[in-house]
Amino acid sequence: MPRSGQRRSKPSTSAVIEPVARAVQDERNEEDGQRALERLRAYFQKEQDEINLESIEEELRMCKPSTGETIEAWLLRIRQFELLLSSTERKKTDSEMLSIIKRNLPKEFHEFKIRYALMEGVDKETYIKALKKWAQYLQYPKKSSPGGEDNTSLISFREEKAKELKNQDFCKYCKKKGHSKDACWKANPSKKPDWVKEKEWKRKLRAGDAPSRQRHVNTSDSNQQANIAKEKSVKWDLSLLADDVDDNTSSPQNNHERSSTMKDAVHECDQSQRALWIVDSGSSRHICPNREEFTKYEELEHPTRINGVDGACVEAKGTGSVQLSFKDIDGHQGFLTLKNVLHIPDSKFHLMSVKELTSKGAHVFFGMDAFVELPRGPRIKMNQYHQLFTFPQVHEVALMVKEATLTRWHARLGHRSKSAIDKMVKGNVVNGVTLTPENTTNRPCGTCAQANMRKAPVPKLTRVRAQAPNQRVFTDTTGIIKGEDGKALELFGGTTVFQVYVDDATRRAKVYPMKKKTQDEYLLTLKEYITEVGQPMITLRSDGAAEFQTPECAKFYAEYRIKREITPADTPQYNGVAERTIQSIFRMARAMRLEAQVPLRLAPFSVMFATNIYNCLGHKALHGHTPHQAWTGHVPGLSNFRTFGCKVWVNCTQKHLPKFADRARLGVFLGFPKNNKGFLCYIPDTNRIVVTRHPVFDEECFPFASEEAQDLFSHDEDVIMNEDESQAEPQKPMVHDFDMEMMDQLRSAQEVPEEPPVMDPDKERSNDEDEPEAGDDLAPDDYVDSPVHTKHGRTVRPPQPFWIASPAALAISLSAVESVIKAKKIFEPKTYKEAITCEDSDEWKESIQTEVNTLLANDTFRIISASEVPSGRRVVKSKWVFKVKCDNQGNFLSRKTRLVAKGFTEVPGVDFFEIFHPVGKGITFRLLCAKAVCKDYTLYHVDIKGAFLHATLQEEIYMQLPPGTGLEESGKPCTVRLKKSLYGLKQAGRDWYCAHSDALMEMGFKRSVVDPCLFHHEHHHLWLHMYVDDDLIAARSRSDFDWFVEEFSKHFSVGSATIAQHYLGIRVQQGKGLVKLDQQASIEDLLVKYNMENAKGVNTPAAPGVYLDKIKENEEATKEPYRSLVGALLYLGMHTRPDIAYAVNELTRHCEQPTDAHWTAAKRVLRYLKDSKEKGLEFRKEKGMILVAAADSDWAGGWKDKDNEAKSTSGYVISIAGSVLVAKTKRQTTTALSSCEAEYVSLALAAQEIVHCRQILCDLQEEQSNATRLMCDNVAACELTKSETHQQRSKHIAIRYHFIRECVKRGEIQVQWLSGDKNPADMFTKPLGPALFKRHLNELLG
Repeated sequence: MPRSGQRRSKPSTSAVIEPVARAVQDERNEEDGQRALERLRAYFQKEQDEINLESIEEELRMCKPSTGETIEAWLLRIRQFELLLSSTERKKTDSEMLSIIKRNLPKEFHEFKIRYALMEGVDKETYIKALKKWAQYLQYPKKSSPGGEDNTSLISFREEKAKELKNQDFCKYCKKKGHSKDACWKANPSKKPDWVKEKEWKRKLRAGDAPSRQRHVNTSDSNQQANIAKEKSVKWDLSLLADDVDDNTSSPQNNHERSSTMKDAVHECDQSQRALWIVDSGSSRHICPNREEFTKYEELEHPTRINGVDGACVEAKGTGSVQLSFKDIDGHQGFLTLKNVLHIPDSKFHLMSVKELTSKGAHVFFGMDAFVELPRGPRIKMNQYHQLFTFPQVHEVALMVKEATLTRWHARLGHRSKSAIDKMVKGNVVNGVTLTPENTTNRPCGTCAQANMRKAPVPKLTRVRAQAPNQRVFTDTTGIIKGEDGKALELFGGTTVFQVYVDDATRRAKVYPMKKKTQDEYLLTLKEYITEVGQPMITLRSDGAAEFQTPECAKFYAEYRIKREITPADTPQYNGVAERTIQSIFRMARAMRLEAQVPLRLAPFSVMFATNIYNCLGHKALHGHTPHQAWTGHVPGLSNFRTFGCKVWVNCTQKHLPKFADRARLGVFLGFPKNNKGFLCYIPDTNRIVVTRHPVFDEECFPFASEEAQDLFSHDEDVIMNEDESQAEPQKPMVHDFDMEMMDQLRSAQEVPEEPPVMDPDKERSNDEDEPEAGDDLAPDDYVDSPVHTKHGRTVRPPQPFWIASPAALAISLSAVESVIKAKKIFEPKTYKEAITCEDSDEWKESIQTEVNTLLANDTFRIISASEVPSGRRVVKSKWVFKVKCDNQGNFLSRKTRLVAKGFTEVPGVDFFEIFHPVGKGITFRLLCAKAVCKDYTLYHVDIKGAFLHATLQEEIYMQLPPGTGLEESGKPCTVRLKKSLYGLKQAGRDWYCAHSDALMEMGFKRSVVDPCLFHHEHHHLWLHMYVDDDLIAARSRSDFDWFVEEFSKHFSVGSATIAQHYLGIRVQQGKGLVKLDQQASIEDLLVKYNMENAKGVNTPAAPGVYLDKIKENEEATKEPYRSLVGALLYLGMHTRPDIAYAVNELTRHCEQPTDAHWTAAKRVLRYLKDSKEKGLEFRKEKGMILVAAADSDWAGGWKDKDNEAKSTSGYVISIAGSVLVAKTKRQTTTALSSCEAEYVSLALAAQEIVHCRQILCDLQEEQSNATRLMCDNVAACELTKSETHQQRSKHIAIRYHFIRECVKRGEIQVQWLSGDKNPADMFTKPLGPALFKRHLNELLG
């Protein structure tokens, strides 16, 4: 023992390290480590008196890595020294240990020390992890060596450790060494270690599913609090390598420096440089602001708000993948796909997260030669911009492939359709495809045409479905019935084909068997169908079969006033109603016959019975109702339906039967007879078909399917028809008129049963039972059939259809049909062949010759030979158009034939150049009417015969005449060169306008500057409004008009020149000091066309407070003719019915995909017009030629409609001579921020129209001397029109709307305030109630 006061000897280093190394070597897990630490503390507590702590501390300060020693081994040595001092008064803090590690790093880690030199807040554990990963990158040390004396024990420790691991247990669950299955946390989730839980929590945190958690810190442990504070202060730089850094924390100082650098870079770079990807060590996720750059994208259900680098809070909209192209340091090209990229539209940077890169195995190095090393891939050198490192993305060329046009890619990809390729590229389905612009995108590919030519698909028909029975009927003939050998078969009654008729409104089918497919057989079935229905159909549609188009058929159609519709060749889709009905009926008939094994000769009965079933089943076109119910108004009864071909016992009713004779015979059920309570049954014993009312059915048995079927039916004998079983005696067969009786009975097999009594086999029928009355439950097939006389003398009337409410309503419906037939009482051929083969062929031939003579007299063309046509020039085809002229009451006037060129065959740039020509404006027409009434002018109408034929043709056009002109040679078509314009040519309208206006100018007329279709003759006081070939003339005296007709006839052929009564479909009524314009006839035609003539009227065209919404996602569009109806209503609203302007404007916004609600709203307008069809515009002399206007708006009225983004609705009306001149409704294009702004925009729109009206009035010599009054019900808007300064709340209004200020300043318009309830423009901005709407209507229309 040393003496007291004597200095102790210094222990050797090995004496201290070896026991510590042995203690650390024995560590197996956390518990073993705790025990080892206790051993170390006990050992050094025991040896503390003998150790010189100063020497240990000195060795720690000077501890550097030995040659060949790894960083992990060196850090372990430092850890050993730290443990030695931890239980003494010389215990080192984490900051002191971190400074020792930084000071003793080898020179290879110089760049690492510079990279983290400024990071004062880094904790020791994070720094050590980063150091270890940097050492892995450097592969330090380059050449390993055994090391020095100091690490001998460490090497032995590692060897012993490896040997010990080799002898450890093997887990059969996860296939890894070191533990058994019982200790495996993968097999036992409850034993999951903390580091696994931490990793799973971070994965959920990135996906947005992890719950927030709190860090629980022991307040008594100041060291732990300090470590946590350090961990929170470090984020952006050490996110490169640290996996356990909190993503939601950052260093304020470092973030401030980083954000300042980025702000400076963004301020100094242009837009293209802002697209650079900044490699950011402080970002925990990749960030991309452009949605178009994502190859895969998924929107976040709940957008996440994130703090940006500059402190601003931004919102992440989605996540996905972005693909970047690059070149490595060797010049090779490739792609880098960044996954889990956040889409932040408000971000100013493209950020590439170093943390995300390193987590995928990549390495990122900063410094003079900064680069990114991909796992198992090349090194990519980064660029430097404003102290920031950017990823070198390649933009100039597409990698792997070259740029090419869409046409080239079309050829490369096996002539895939261009639209599909374009869709794939835009949808980022493929990579490496770059499309360059081209001018021939729509150019057809000749190779595709040769390889893939097919028939063009038949477009979906948009026809108007018939609304009443017999309005349109479809018909078709089935193919000839053939046997298995392919030869034609003659079935029961000589049947070989069937004629099918299907009513369009009710879808009721009627099938008629025919012996042959001839004209006579077809006409026979057509007459029978018309006889059964009671009246001919209005329209009959069929294909172009020869038996439907013979002269006899044409004569029959004309006699019964049947309009024909013929479908094109090889397009059965246009006659789809009949085709589908035949398919459905024969599918059922085929199945029933095969089940019962009924002989093919009796197959027609299966067709008739299937037709009966078809009429009694629900139909999709009738919304689930049956055709029988739609035709008769009664639900069909199916209680007596039995399985076709089943066994039936038929009662024997012969007199004087022996006592022990059979009272029933075996039969086969075949259907139902017509107008008779009973069942059609075939009796095999007698080879007869009888009608019985007392059957007993056995539906489980089919006689023809048994082995004795050959004995039950003989193919060599004809089946005999009997009307009743009482006539079934085999000794006296009924052979009188055999074929007709069989055919009639066969056709009756498709009738609805009349509910006859059916025998119950378990009950005996008594002899004294009363006979059922014949009319108890009669349900005839046709509601127009003749009365049925029954056995007891009763007369049963057929029920009326359910849509006929009363005989009066039926009379109204029939009168509407008769009016249509009356207008079509003269046959109107569609083709030349029909014209020369119909009953009126002589009259039509005369009409054709008249047209030819007119053309020759007018010198319209010059006949040439086919060889005179220049090579390469297309010869335009032509055709005849036939029309029957009738007056307003439908009375026949004349037959008109017109030669029309098929202008669609003209070639642009060769056959025509410019085709535009002006037409008269409606506002000019109404102003001319107002001038006429105020200045006592009379309105006349002049019609020009063959107007287009008077125009000289400028282009060189060759045309082939149709047959029938009489100019053919040797039967060959005649070719002509046109000298003058012809109907149907593209340039015909423009040539006629030029010829028309030149003639008027030659007569002394002057053309208006504002409207090129308005002319004025100063000397004769004539005003002329031109609309193509119709002229409206306002003349002061009759003599002036007579002069015009005389002079005008020198240029053109005048057809009629009378006082105007109709002009452009508008009725003109002239009286003293009054001119009234209305379209009552057009409204009545619309009501008849859409079956609304009996509809209940309403007071307003639009339901008050109701705004129409767009079609919803799962809502189907209506199949009704919505666009056709809206177009007709739009024409009414533009000319004489301004009161429907708002309602029609709302309807036009839904023409693309209208729903049933929109169709109902359109029909409401018709219901309103029905009760006000006599209303129109009335111009009165006492009101004078003074313009008066009013404007209004419905501020944010679109807000009630979710799809309109709160856009306001403008409305204005301009009146003159006591009636409406212009009335318009328009949805504003911008969102008004106040009612004042909305009213101001409406005033500006009204001002534009007022200026135009004043210009036309100036040309009409009715110049307005005073400013036009423009009323508005918003005081602020009125004041805004007078102010020239920019107000705070109006400075954002577009300059174009300040046009109203100029008009006010020039004195053209005077804006005045008007009370809102008196403003007539209010009815053009929103749907009003009946009282207010009527008040405004009376102010406008009287």
